[in-house]
Amino acid sequence: RKDSIQIFLDKEIGVKMWSRNTNVKDIIGLVQAIKNTQGENCSFIDAINFILSTTGLDPTACKRLTKKQKYNWEEDLSKYLKIKQGDSTLNLYDKSILSELYPLYPIDWLEQGITIDTLQKYSVGYYPRLQATTIPCFNRTGELIGIRCRHWLPNEIDNGKYRPLQLLNGTIYKFPTNSVFYGINYNAPNIERTGHVILVEGEKSVLKADSWWKEKSNVLALYGSTIGLKRMRDLIRMGVNHITLALDSDFNQIGDEDYKVFENKMFKLAEPFKGYAEVDVVYNNIGLNNWYKNSPFDNNEETWNKLYESREIIC
Repeated sequence: RKDSIQIFLDKEIGVKMWSRNTNVKDIIGLVQAIKNTQGENCSFIDAINFILSTTGLDPTACKRLTKKQKYNWEEDLSKYLKIKQGDSTLNLYDKSILSELYPLYPIDWLEQGITIDTLQKYSVGYYPRLQATTIPCFNRTGELIGIRCRHWLPNEIDNGKYRPLQLLNGTIYKFPTNSVFYGINYNAPNIERTGHVILVEGEKSVLKADSWWKEKSNVLALYGSTIGLKRMRDLIRMGVNHITLALDSDFNQIGDEDYKVFENKMFKLAEPFKGYAEVDVVYNNIGLNNWYKNSPFDNNEETWNKLYESREIIC
């Protein structure tokens, strides 16, 4: 119908030029104005009838416009995103599953200095069917948002050393590891108090730090080596003004190609925090042997202290 109306307007001599200099706000007013300039009296109904006859519109097909409601974008997007008025995008799982997992701990972790008290505190368990260590993840308020398994069987490791726990009934305790922190349920208060956070890659480093520092720990795991916008905002909201990057040293020696990749990664991680926080890096810059892929927490507290003393400020 827009084409029909445009044809009608184009047929009226001088309408386009004339309409630029009037206060006419709709098609009905425009018809009335044109008819009046032609010496014809044109009422509201006359204008409507003229438009209907010109365009061929069926008046019985016209519907009354309802009052436009305010667009609720949150409601419209709720089927895709679970963010609404501060709600979490994360699924919450029943914590009763934790009581069904055995309190058995890997000897390897105990020998590395992770204490039984810490493993119990973080509800680390064991799933016999897969012979895997279970590592629950909790949100800030202590709600269960997922469970990862550390697999030990060779055939399971081939499918991924760390994967979400999957029960025999098909339930999978998956969660978006790229947007949450491991350890935030216990360590957020100290981070907010001090303004200092130490970011690591995996859960083991958080457990190691807790074994040393208990409630004074300020370590959070990223489940990898990226931070992302959401977690950056979370850190800023916690009042963080000092960030220590203590990620795995993915190089053999300073100066090799892997080191250059590692160095560039650290600069990219620090860049978004300029103006918000001081960022420094703890890594193997003191010549430790056999340290490829190791976390700064992979040895003892004395080694950590040496690495931390040699940290380098990025911004």
